[in-house]
Amino acid sequence: MEGNQYICPNCGDNISAHLIDFETRTATCECCRKQVTFKREAINQATHIVNDVRSAVNFFKAGNMESAKNCAEKVLSEAMDNVAALYIIHYYKAYCAPIKSFEPLDRFFKVEFDKIADLDSVEGQAFKELALFAPSRLADYEKEVLNVVIKTQGVAEAITFADQFCPLIINSRQSIAGFTPELFAIYELLTANGNIPKTWFALYGAMMKNPDSPFVTGAFYLKTKTERFYNNFILPLDKLLSGIQDPALKAKFYGAFSEKKRGFLLKMQQA
Repeated sequence: MEGNQYICPNCGDNISAHLIDFETRTATCECCRKQVTFKREAINQATHIVNDVRSAVNFFKAGNMESAKNCAEKVLSEAMDNVAALYIIHYYKAYCAPIKSFEPLDRFFKVEFDKIADLDSVEGQAFKELALFAPSRLADYEKEVLNVVIKTQGVAEAITFADQFCPLIINSRQSIAGFTPELFAIYELLTANGNIPKTWFALYGAMMKNPDSPFVTGAFYLKTKTERFYNNFILPLDKLLSGIQDPALKAKFYGAFSEKKRGFLLKMQQA
């Protein structure tokens, strides 16, 4: 922290970091003598914070988790709610610490994450890079991650991100339990505003490859399980793919899906 400085929003003079209460982001400027409150982005976009976040991300992606954690802790000494740094710390506790604990990671996504009101472009890009590095470990938080990107960076940015992030999670799911109505609602929002072909293809593939699928088990005779798969996965997927806006893509994806759906219904009737 020593030597780090911020610009006074009143007079433009430098304020040393050691004079700032980073919990409240307040300080008294030694030049104009006024108490100032720094905006969240003023802290997160300070040059040394951006550089430290970049170092943390690079270490994380290189698998050097101790160095990533150390850089993230340095960031959080000033930018106390930096999302990228917080994620690295919680990921470390869940997967790398000598005594592992998933509770902080779970709380981060289930409680704290939804409270994020803003996520500047630099911080958001860093978090998205981290999320794309090990997406299958975020399968339980797919909805939360997508919601925050939509809320803080917009639907267009979420569409681009989702088509990289979601397929890897979809392909890793060992049941359809994670395909909740809320998650399908997000897929529908993205589909109504753009194209996510890799995500559609992964969902179509899950119809036949997910371990819960009767196409995999061959157990169409298990009526309750088969109907559950149909109602909780196939029908929502039907609604999603029928909402594709691009005619050529709709013909491609919905056409292939409809054929498989007919086959599914036939096997249900025969069983």
